[in-house]
Amino acid sequence: MINLVKLSAEDVDKILKLESDFKDAWNKSMLESAFNQERFHCFGLVEDDKLVSVCYINLAGKDADIESIYTLKEHRKKGYAKILLDSVIDFIKSKGVDRIFLEVRTSNTIAKSLYKKLGFESISIRKKYYEDEDGEVMLNNL
Repeated sequence: MINLVKLSAEDVDKILKLESDFKDAWNKSMLESAFNQERFHCFGLVEDDKLVSVCYINLAGKDADIESIYTLKEHRKKGYAKILLDSVIDFIKSKGVDRIFLEVRTSNTIAKSLYKKLGFESISIRKKYYEDEDGEVMLNNL
């Protein structure tokens, strides 16, 4: 059974363990600092008492940014990212947000396909947003 959970600063070590092989993972200091900000929220999916997917968001007035989403390799292609994003988008809507932004590696066609299914559209490219690659900025007008 999969459960949605709201994560807190007490979960930083679990989050870091989950993201240990994620190229763009945040470090411990970044996560701890983020959890000290009222606008930061972190949600995860737990299966059999194990954190298998995580998503960070920042709310800023009528805008929201999806900062990061990650699912364990062995749990990919099972619809977990969609389940998590659907829940996160519902949470964002409940906060009166009008627009959601995110950046994704231009080569990440699987993620971009999911984002498009969820109503995101490409609006620009950020050259060398990632050290080794451009980032595609996507927007969902709620």
